[in-house]
Amino acid sequence: DWFNSLITPSVWISNFLIPIVWTVIYLAFAVVFFFWVKKGNGVPKEIYVWGIINGILNVLWCLVFFTFNQLFLGLVFIIFNLVAGWIFWQKIISQNKIYGRILIIYPLWLSMRVLLLLLFVGASLQAITKVFANFSITRKQKNHQEIGD
Repeated sequence: DWFNSLITPSVWISNFLIPIVWTVIYLAFAVVFFFWVKKGNGVPKEIYVWGIINGILNVLWCLVFFTFNQLFLGLVFIIFNLVAGWIFWQKIISQNKIYGRILIIYPLWLSMRVLLLLLFVGASLQAITKVFANFSITRKQKNHQEIGD
């Protein structure tokens, strides 16, 4: 499994927390949207649009990262998702402060996800640097031995 073969940073969350956090996020959105619709005004179109944008970016990130196993491209998609997530939240809180306070978990979780992926990338780059450093040292030792012979 590609994901499990990645070098996990020393700072990491337990895997069992991820579905719990997403469940809380989806429930928070369901409750907020239920009450928004119940109020009679409906959910503003702008909120729907930003929700769809966030959903698409989240699916794309999952495909790029978990299906295509692209660590760096996954980072690009997750950063776009983070920016869109904060814009989405800003649109919500500008319409309704209470709903915005409830849904702050979403952009905060996206921020945490970006941080974790940055740690993954950093750990991977550190490992790659060590491999090249060891290769360089081995190559220099080999050249030194050839010159000495």
